[in-house]
Amino acid sequence: MESRSSQPSPSRKSGKLDLRPSLGFIILATVAAVFAVWSAPLVPFHPDESAYIFMSSDFEAYWNKPLSLVWTTNTDIDLRMHYRMIDAPLGRLMIGLVRFISRSEALTQDWDWSRTWDENRQAGALPRPALLHVARLSITLLLPLSMYFCYLVGKRMNGELVGLLASLLLSVNMLVLLHARRAMAEGALTFGVSFTIWSLLYADRHPWLAGIGLALAINAKHSALALLPVTLLAVAWEASPAADLLWRQHLRQLIAREAQMLIVLTGVTLALNPFLWRNPLQAVQTALQRREDLLQKQVEDARLFAPEKLLETPTERSAALLINLFFAPPSFAEYGNYRTETAPAEQAYLAIPLHNLLRGLVGGSILLALTLTGILLALLQLGWVGAEQRRILALILLATACQFIGLLFFVPLAWQRYVIPLVPMVSLWAAYPWGDILYRFSRKNVTFG
Repeated sequence: MESRSSQPSPSRKSGKLDLRPSLGFIILATVAAVFAVWSAPLVPFHPDESAYIFMSSDFEAYWNKPLSLVWTTNTDIDLRMHYRMIDAPLGRLMIGLVRFISRSEALTQDWDWSRTWDENRQAGALPRPALLHVARLSITLLLPLSMYFCYLVGKRMNGELVGLLASLLLSVNMLVLLHARRAMAEGALTFGVSFTIWSLLYADRHPWLAGIGLALAINAKHSALALLPVTLLAVAWEASPAADLLWRQHLRQLIAREAQMLIVLTGVTLALNPFLWRNPLQAVQTALQRREDLLQKQVEDARLFAPEKLLETPTERSAALLINLFFAPPSFAEYGNYRTETAPAEQAYLAIPLHNLLRGLVGGSILLALTLTGILLALLQLGWVGAEQRRILALILLATACQFIGLLFFVPLAWQRYVIPLVPMVSLWAAYPWGDILYRFSRKNVTFG
């Protein structure tokens, strides 16, 4: 028995990418983009935004003097080089691009968490409203693109309605509206993960596309590296392999596809990270050590100042991940250093009901129930849908599992913004059952109407 979506679409058979949005999606994305841009200034300021705006000067350096960004064993690791080693570059480069277009200057001072709010402002570490608006605009404008790729994936999963609902759920998700509109990494990460999931659907025919998608996600935030195993599988898994090829030919094609994906992934990553150009292996080792040192410091700080944020066991981590993903109210800051200064902005932000939609016990339970229903339905359908549909559902299920497990094992802190890479998947699975509901309802009307 096959579902209505079990046969490959004409675009799939021909190898062409189906990129056509419906009028409904265009209207939805336009409304969501207007609201997101209009209300972005209401998002309470996070001091890490200063760090990203400060580091966005790498955009000008990349084009004017790229070798100044290169690390060698003789290079002193100053604050800027430290950031290049521990943080993914896509967010700061996006900010730099839009800031360059708008002719806005980057901050010359980074935020110092040991100083008071006024001391940081006097030192020039607090961005002016106009500069902060430009920086946030560069990230917020990625939201319609994230919605677009969620729409395309949902449409392939279970029809037009699922695509529209998935993109709508993504656009109104509390985590996206708060964390993915700040001048930080989360907006670029949402886009990168959405693009990657879409690229998995075509990875066997277009391995380079999967390489670009995964590269964008990883270079938005390193936690997306958890999607590497499912990307390798997507490239290898052909829904309709040619029957007239010998196994050696299949193997050669498989190796060629995987190599193409990995070459593109490596090439894009190297292009976006000039600090790797001179001594890539030593630079990676140094970066990994600095990242580990930072994590240890964050754990120590959490143990001292916010022990409830430190997750010691897999059970605690699983519970915190689900709570942050579905139930917890907006978390405006990881620590309370500057809550007095940000409190008025937080109250103004929460005054807009859409900023806290589908959260809390009732709203979160509804979203969680829809997500679990979608996952369970997909698991049940794996046994009887066609080969192409089975491949689509299985890859998105595996992507969800890989990202969840990655966060579970490598993130020991209950920081709300860390769950962002799971939001596109939650949006897709929460929308998925409605395709079958609409199909059965339309069949009933045709039969008895």
